[in-house]
Amino acid sequence: MLNSKIINKKFTLLFVSSFIFSYFEIIFFDIDHFLLFEDDLKRLGFYLKIQPTDLLILYFPFIFLIVSLTNFYLDKIINNKFFIFFVLIILKFSIFTFLFYFLRIYTISRPKIFVSTIFFALLFTFLLIFLEKSFRNSVGFLCFFSLFFYIIIIFDIRYEVNFNSCINSFSENNITSTFSDPDESIYVIGHAYGSKETATIGMSDKVTKYINKNITNQNSTLVLTGDIVYESTIESLLKVKQDINNNFDNYLIAIGNHEIQDNNNYYEVFDKDLFLLKKNNSLFIAANFSTKNWLPSKNQQNKINNFLEINKNINTVFLFSHQIFWQLDVDNEIRPNGMDLLEDSLIRNSTKWLNLEEKKLIVISGDYGANGQQSFCKKIGNTIFVANGIGDKKNDTILQIYMNDESFYILKKKL
Repeated sequence: MLNSKIINKKFTLLFVSSFIFSYFEIIFFDIDHFLLFEDDLKRLGFYLKIQPTDLLILYFPFIFLIVSLTNFYLDKIINNKFFIFFVLIILKFSIFTFLFYFLRIYTISRPKIFVSTIFFALLFTFLLIFLEKSFRNSVGFLCFFSLFFYIIIIFDIRYEVNFNSCINSFSENNITSTFSDPDESIYVIGHAYGSKETATIGMSDKVTKYINKNITNQNSTLVLTGDIVYESTIESLLKVKQDINNNFDNYLIAIGNHEIQDNNNYYEVFDKDLFLLKKNNSLFIAANFSTKNWLPSKNQQNKINNFLEINKNINTVFLFSHQIFWQLDVDNEIRPNGMDLLEDSLIRNSTKWLNLEEKKLIVISGDYGANGQQSFCKKIGNTIFVANGIGDKKNDTILQIYMNDESFYILKKKL
């Protein structure tokens, strides 16, 4: 009877710990997109919308199976902690590879997979060893682990600090209080139509509601980094233009594939696809990267370089695009929402056509976020690469660039 109670306690603790780990790991991976797997199901006649909770239900039993199998053979390997650790890594990686390949989830970064696998092996190695010695200590260890994950993963403090530090690498100010009027700002919104499931006339309802609520005067500029509408009808584009005129003093648009794939309506409403703006001590350029090589035409490149030549004394350049044309420059660390329009191979050193001389460059691209991806930032030399867009997800963000006569500061704002 006593042994039965002990076994039941161990079983319950392993069950609970497996569930807690699975839950936090899915949050850590930030998985709320299953578009490729849903497309496979549609071909079979199943029109299902998969949610993260569905993945948890599927993923948790595999984690529990790994832990239970290791515990079952624990008597044979308890004296070799490194062997326990090694077995857990092999099993976890095998199950993870099979399951996520089957579900066609390819957007999780390799560093995250590595960190998660090592953490899993460490956690359950210690937990299984503690269970052999003291059930109370095991419960305490599990509580500590849960609290640790709650602080680090839920709030994602480290990510936010790193992102803010990266995107403001060229700013001479480190606090927004030095900027007197936050309404005199530049707002940057990528993939503004949101999601195809919630698409409406004009931009996403979330975007228009945010603009109407938070933009209190017209001394601000809006930058739209492509896919501003789901369908480029005259009605939808005119709605965007009306929202801009009602709330902003100026605007720039880096057009996306959704604006130009089916017709020329965009040009009937907005006239141009190259925007050049000098504001304070920075230059702002929004160009048409929706081409077969994901780079502006030679004509636009010449106009941009002439603009840079005229403003030799300006040290910072903001370049806005829809396409993540710089994907190879960051070693494929991220994937865009899609590869639409691309016919040629992407190149490294993708900004070499710019005559920057000693200028600092900040590239902000908007073909991102449709699948709920966290904003991306990476600094390489004198260039900062940023990807930020929305997908009508709970973690949608936009960028706000605070300006004064001397410098700027960029903040990520929750939509």
